[in-house]
Amino acid sequence: EWCLDGILQKMQIFRVSGNSERGVWMSPPFEAVGVGGLYLELRMLRPDEINNGSDHECSIDGSADCSVFLWAPAGIRLSFRLYVGGENAELRHVFDGVSPCGVSHMCCIADQMCRQDGSLRVGIEIY
Repeated sequence: EWCLDGILQKMQIFRVSGNSERGVWMSPPFEAVGVGGLYLELRMLRPDEINNGSDHECSIDGSADCSVFLWAPAGIRLSFRLYVGGENAELRHVFDGVSPCGVSHMCCIADQMCRQDGSLRVGIEIY
């Protein structure tokens, strides 16, 4: 599990700056099921991307404002569940080492963050 502290401040900086690189966060590298070089990626969506095809219900208007992805070395085959707060998605993928696998419209960050400390949990369960 990866915990992002101060997620609201990060969101505000991203929205004010308009710089898409400020809206991408990578977890520290980790190992699971004997596979090293794994990373989680959380991306904030730009306002023009928010209403494009959300499969996950959240917020008043049903739009998602973030994406979540898993990066893994080439040739690795995994069945896994990605989660952001309480939202999750089950996926199965063979990684090419060049692109990640994930959900492009996962959830609304404000709906999933911890109200007490403003943090956000992002994680993976591998089956």
